[in-house]
Amino acid sequence: MKKKLDFIFFIDFNENSGLGHLNRCLHFLRYYKSSNITFVTEKKVRIKNIKNINDKFTTVVNQKKIYDLAIIDSYNVSTNLEKEIKKICKRTLIIDDLNNRKYNCDYLINYNPGISPKDYNENLNKKTNLLLGKQYNFIINKENEKKKIKSLKSKFNILIYFGTKNRTNLIKTKILKYIFKKKSLINKITVLSKYKFNYNDLEITFLNTSNKELVLKKIKESDICFLSTGVIVYEALNCNKLIFGKYISDNQKDNYKYLTGEKEILSLNKIKDYNFNKNTANNFNKNSFSYDLYKNCIFKLIIDPIIDKIGCKIHIEYYRNYYLRDIYELQNKDFRKNYINSTTFSYKAHTNYFKKMDKNEKINTFIIKNENNFIGYIKTYDKTINTEVSIAIKKEYQNRGIATKLLKYLLTNKFFLKKPTAKIKKNNIGSINAFKKAGFINLVYF
Repeated sequence: MKKKLDFIFFIDFNENSGLGHLNRCLHFLRYYKSSNITFVTEKKVRIKNIKNINDKFTTVVNQKKIYDLAIIDSYNVSTNLEKEIKKICKRTLIIDDLNNRKYNCDYLINYNPGISPKDYNENLNKKTNLLLGKQYNFIINKENEKKKIKSLKSKFNILIYFGTKNRTNLIKTKILKYIFKKKSLINKITVLSKYKFNYNDLEITFLNTSNKELVLKKIKESDICFLSTGVIVYEALNCNKLIFGKYISDNQKDNYKYLTGEKEILSLNKIKDYNFNKNTANNFNKNSFSYDLYKNCIFKLIIDPIIDKIGCKIHIEYYRNYYLRDIYELQNKDFRKNYINSTTFSYKAHTNYFKKMDKNEKINTFIIKNENNFIGYIKTYDKTINTEVSIAIKKEYQNRGIATKLLKYLLTNKFFLKKPTAKIKKNNIGSINAFKKAGFINLVYF
């Protein structure tokens, strides 16, 4: 039986922090339920099956226990403290949205939609695996992909949350000023804040809590949410709520731009023109959010990678356009001879092809990596009945069992959306053997 991994989380959770850091880490745990989990927080948390060390981070790093992985979701961990944390952990992963210091971790996740590797050029160890962009937003819940926003009742509930600071003036002037005119349509207003106030004759309930389950309950009970565009906005998107958003810090700005641009939420400024009735709510242009069905395999492989024949660690990542050159360099004559179309092509043609492919939701590309080195890619094409799979490994990494082990892992863990198949050249014995050993039975030869 495989040994359980020991994970330790360093989380900003105290009297002055918001809900974001703790909630993010609880979402991240969806991928590692079978591990031994320890949370280090200044404020005590009580969560089933999670050990809580209620102390300062600097105290914990002096202990003797060695963990398999440290997950750091904190604005209070400095570069020096991160180095100390590394001494008690085999590997470290940082969940980041500030990019405001030097990082020396093994993995860094920033799901900001507009982030790129260039943003980290001056702050990063060259060995760090960067996991960037909206594909790595682990807060989004794939189970809600096909659900539509619910119809509003004749009278609806409103939820308001803009962090832990005093936002009384914002709430009064930017929200209550306008919804007061529609008070006949309102059933209940709940404000998540410790700062209480009165506004005309509106009945307002104030709730000062950091309990995730209670916050989720209040989101589910609401019809319309007025929120900052941090973690909580994704919680409300998971519940398919009508959302008006505003960024209240720089690290929330790109989320705001992306979500309003994609019409997933409305800007808070739109409240002036909104009618707040059942018909306008149903007419809101709610796009199908880009929920992703591959995160489970990808996150598990990053933390617990496949080991090839010579002991190298292999994982996969989402394709981003900065891998274009790496993929193109594989497209030589020797490599292309095993394709139906064996001709080589220019880098410009290659770039144009990927631009078209990016718009096709049925085609997905994933990058294969050894530590932080590009070694190949996997492409999946979801057709009517089957998912067509192709895999390419750099020559110097071939004959190490990588393709077989990776394909077998993905097949076993239900990575492919439909019954997987592959089209393989009949004299490409190495590829045929890799797919067969991995358990593929529906192969087509040309």
